[in-house]
Amino acid sequence: MSNLRDLHRKWSRDPAYREAYDALDTEFTLTRSLIEARLAAGLTQAQLAERMETTQSVVARLEGGQGNPSTRTLEALARSTGTRLRISFEPVDPFADASIDELVDRLRRKLPCGALLPLAEKFSYRKGEKTLLERAADFRNQGYLTGPQASELVKWKTDRQAGNFSTKNSDETVKRATAAAARCADERPEFPEQAADALNELNAVSYPTASVFLTAWNPDMFGILDARTWRALHRLTGSSAFDRGTRTLFKRDEFRLYTRLLRRWSAVVEEDVSPRVIDKALWQYDRDVMEEHPPRGIARSTTLADVNPVSVGRVSRPLRKDDDLLGEMLKDDRA
Repeated sequence: MSNLRDLHRKWSRDPAYREAYDALDTEFTLTRSLIEARLAAGLTQAQLAERMETTQSVVARLEGGQGNPSTRTLEALARSTGTRLRISFEPVDPFADASIDELVDRLRRKLPCGALLPLAEKFSYRKGEKTLLERAADFRNQGYLTGPQASELVKWKTDRQAGNFSTKNSDETVKRATAAAARCADERPEFPEQAADALNELNAVSYPTASVFLTAWNPDMFGILDARTWRALHRLTGSSAFDRGTRTLFKRDEFRLYTRLLRRWSAVVEEDVSPRVIDKALWQYDRDVMEEHPPRGIARSTTLADVNPVSVGRVSRPLRKDDDLLGEMLKDDRA
């Protein structure tokens, strides 16, 4: 029997379903916030209604999205739950669903399903995936990671931050942050950056490192943000959205864009391909291109044709020394 997540992925291939689902995003967010405020205050619907001087049926309609509450009603609910109402306006997302759909269409033309799977199967990260898979099993069994378990994942991603992570984060802090991130990932999937923010409260954790933890928690919803995968997206789409120049750190909105793009691509692909599978294919695509067009001073070990029989395209020029973290990537060949 299909679960809800599988059905959502299947239905998301239909543009009409995606449009209708996304149109309800604001409503879902409001009703979820109302329910969370009541539960955090330890109140039943009837108790909240009594404090608000209304009826339980009114509260039930509010939490069921059957109404358009006024600011006065929301302020009354906030006072009754010991919270504060905040209303804000955010800039329009430059990578809204229409833009992401366009990017995914470009990517699917360059890397159809027949190319994705062979690339992912060939994934050749020098540290393998054993550590990631073992700590992922721990994470899902426990609902959190211990300090030593999380340190292994940090070291798997980047040796440079492993020492800082181990010495600057207590075991209890790591458990609390990873548990909070896991809950957020499950309860608020439409806001993946919030789960990453919970992890960024830890010392020596950036968005790429946070993406490792979240991929360990749920590879069907996350992939690992990395200089290689980002550079692959830049080559394949030609979009300035993926042109990072010489910046060395990934931003919050880049993590959000990457996660949403992987999910959308996964939802529309013909076969059951998870975001992590796509993520590995992008990483391998970039590695193959680097071997075909090595930077100056790096010996060519093989050719793209030798290592990948699937046609995955070529870059139109040799890489520059300042291409997207090239120098840093060469020092630390990260996943």
